[in-house]
Amino acid sequence: MKVLFIINFLFLLYGVTLGEFCYSGEECDWKIQSGFYMLDFTSLEKELCPDNPSCLDIKNGSGSVLFLNVSNDEDGIVSNQWTDKALQEEESCLVLHLYTHEAAGVITVKSITDTTESTLGNTTLNQNKRWQDVTIRFKNPNRRSRISVETNFRQAVGILIISDITISYQCAKSQEIKSCPGSDQFPCGDNTCVPWGKVCDLHDDCANGKDEQMCDKLPDPAVCTFENGMCGWKLGTHYDGFSWKRHHGPKPPSGTGPDTDHTLGTADGYYMHIDSGPPSGYYDPAILQSPVMPAIRENFKRACKLRFFYHMLGKDMNTLDIQAIDVCLKRKTKLWSKSGQQGDEWKFAEISLSNISQRYIINIEGYGAHNDFGDIAVDDISFSPECFGISHDETSFQSIPCHKKPLTIAEFKNKPDFYCNNDQVHNGTCPGVNQFACEDKSCVFWNQVCNLKNDCSNGRDEQICDDLPDPARCTFEDGMCGWRERTHVKGFSWKLQRGPTAPSGTGPDVDHTKGTVDGESISLN
Repeated sequence: MKVLFIINFLFLLYGVTLGEFCYSGEECDWKIQSGFYMLDFTSLEKELCPDNPSCLDIKNGSGSVLFLNVSNDEDGIVSNQWTDKALQEEESCLVLHLYTHEAAGVITVKSITDTTESTLGNTTLNQNKRWQDVTIRFKNPNRRSRISVETNFRQAVGILIISDITISYQCAKSQEIKSCPGSDQFPCGDNTCVPWGKVCDLHDDCANGKDEQMCDKLPDPAVCTFENGMCGWKLGTHYDGFSWKRHHGPKPPSGTGPDTDHTLGTADGYYMHIDSGPPSGYYDPAILQSPVMPAIRENFKRACKLRFFYHMLGKDMNTLDIQAIDVCLKRKTKLWSKSGQQGDEWKFAEISLSNISQRYIINIEGYGAHNDFGDIAVDDISFSPECFGISHDETSFQSIPCHKKPLTIAEFKNKPDFYCNNDQVHNGTCPGVNQFACEDKSCVFWNQVCNLKNDCSNGRDEQICDDLPDPARCTFEDGMCGWRERTHVKGFSWKLQRGPTAPSGTGPDVDHTKGTVDGESISLN
């Protein structure tokens, strides 16, 4: 790859007749205002694509190329004059057919006169690595001005290709889709839909990236790029120092391991990696271990999936396994396995978790090779929202119940029976996620559980509470449960009390727990 591609950010406009930028039947003249210069597309292809698989989608381009080197700290700007016809319409849409690779930033449409400048609309571009239509809807200016299309990117690397730009009235007049025809479809907010199975998979499947925008509300490790740490993933047992490591960039020797991460596609991006060189475990794997994940509700089992990218390059390549451990049943199941060299590219894997019934741990187990050419890497790991009890509704991201959040292994080991029993009743047959199954075909609200009152007729809502730590619930029948009095004045204090207090006419005659004079309460005399 030439230095030009490694260092520079490229903004490419190819195969486009400038007249296509205009309203139908009108003449126009788009002009380069800043940053761009023309380059022959065939020459550019030879510069960028001889050994780059990601160029496969752009090798068929033809015509002129508009080239922008972002490292020169100059934004790319093209502009044109608004026409009389445009001024007669209330709204317009600028539609860009484009391809992005490693490019993340903003494209803005502005209205400019000799004395004023105003933003009409903008859109965010993400690292989609695919062709897409991007629409910017805006209200037309009420007087003659120039329309300006400007780029601004967060980093000086990547490729953006635009194959067509049109201005349309019909797009602006169409009604934005608020819902999709199927319950398994997610509305992108730009008149398109994508499958819910692609939501929060660390890839912008909506052109505007909406399918990833609310995913920061999911708990660790629902989505993890490893750019800012391990997201709750921990190193499991390892053999003589052979373990997963967070790494960026290539690792010697050449011929094994990735040169870049999957998230950013650069040597600065992080991923998890095992080095097959000695010491390595050919028979004992290095283990990357998730927290204790919540039990999966019965109606979400088919939709709950683990997604990740893996890289397995090297002539001595061994095996990568995905194991699930049911921590309540103490059962281990192999979900997925890949052995041998898989090529010099990041590959995607998606695994159904439909056979898991209770709380579980995911183990990512990498086996080393006898020699140096067997490095394994993983990146961009995600659990689908359904794994956390999130229904196909954007509002369900706002509040995730506590019982649907992961636990550290230490938290689970402290109260395993409580958490396993807790999950069983949560996975009952009640219609709402905020309801508790009494196991007698009735339900109560979860805020009635462990309130020292039998709201279920069979008392099930209180039977699971014995393992809660003091002072989570206290009847005072067997002491103070960890409650203590801090200060008192001249004997004026809280005291354990049984039966009525003197004088008559004040205080209770019986306690609340038993409703008898033998029951204990705490009283202030």
